[in-house]
Amino acid sequence: MAGITPIGSELLAALQRDDLASTILRGDYWASRQARSINARAARQGGQQRWLTAGTVYLRVDLARHLLTSIYVGRTGHAFYHFIEHWTNILLAQDGKWAYQTARTADTVLTFSIFEDQSASRHQRPAWINRAVVDGLWTLLLASYTASDTYNPLRASDGLPRLGWVTGSNATPCFEAPEAASKLTDLERVGGRMETYHSLLLRALILGQGLQHAAALARFHAAQEVHDAVVLTPLRAGRLPYNRRKGHNPTGIFMGGYISGEDLDILDQEAKSGRWFFELREGKVSSLYNLSLPDRALFAGLALVAYSACPEEDGYGEVVLTWDAAPMGICLRRFWDGLLGMLPPASIERRRQAHRAVVDGIIAQRHPRHNELSLRARLGWDGLGILT
Repeated sequence: MAGITPIGSELLAALQRDDLASTILRGDYWASRQARSINARAARQGGQQRWLTAGTVYLRVDLARHLLTSIYVGRTGHAFYHFIEHWTNILLAQDGKWAYQTARTADTVLTFSIFEDQSASRHQRPAWINRAVVDGLWTLLLASYTASDTYNPLRASDGLPRLGWVTGSNATPCFEAPEAASKLTDLERVGGRMETYHSLLLRALILGQGLQHAAALARFHAAQEVHDAVVLTPLRAGRLPYNRRKGHNPTGIFMGGYISGEDLDILDQEAKSGRWFFELREGKVSSLYNLSLPDRALFAGLALVAYSACPEEDGYGEVVLTWDAAPMGICLRRFWDGLLGMLPPASIERRRQAHRAVVDGIIAQRHPRHNELSLRARLGWDGLGILT
């Protein structure tokens, strides 16, 4: 079966041997496979780009006292986002749905992919329909929906195994209509998610909502991981392709590095086809201007350049994207720190040494009572601009 994962294959083999129930009821079965869980995959550094944005049917198992206590089957078009959202809902009591209530009673909660679609068409309508069907079938096979008096006899009539004390955490049989096909590219979706989570983060901070802030922060960090995989990995390999979709404003495709309207207008003229490449270059031209002295040592001579992916149609013009870095905001700094990390090690080390030398020079010139000054005065003395 195309798309089935090793865990999915194991479960189907157990079903064919007629020992599915005895296999999955044991907590040690799941514990021994923990390294293959989404939990473990999400914790690994340098996330796998294709998996992070894969379309997935997944299985969540809740364990207590070394036994399976509840089970949940779900589907998503973006594995990593959905996993993080589930975990923040479970851990921070962000949602009172039955699926999260059962998980909160467990000692261990593990999530496994049982079907994955990493193809380029995974967000198109046929792929959504396929996942919706696969989701419903696994819900039926694994008894993750037990709330209906008519559904359970249906399973029994087909000879499907009963799971005894295990609670089905699904609120429906999962044969709902599939999600609508999405026109958004991974690049567009990443930017949208980060903006949403960032807004929720700021709102919770302003209102003093601790749990909501913690949940939004976890989701925002998760979105940053996906952003790095989707944006920085292709750039590190050479260049990042982008196809501008009609009606979509691409100014925010780089979270933190928002493309200015002026640069976008020029790019539209230089690459009318809407098919672009973005490329990081190191030389004399800089994308960041109005840099402080310390930041100039780090980022001067770095340029993010955009040009047409179809030069035979559009010509060979290029646009150096620019940002005003006075002062450099947190999101813009994180974006450029990521780009800086893509340079050859010798270049990174040279820039960091120059940065350290500038900072040491500034510190050496400070007044003896520098720390007693106001923030505005300290920033002004250090030449870092005035924050208002």
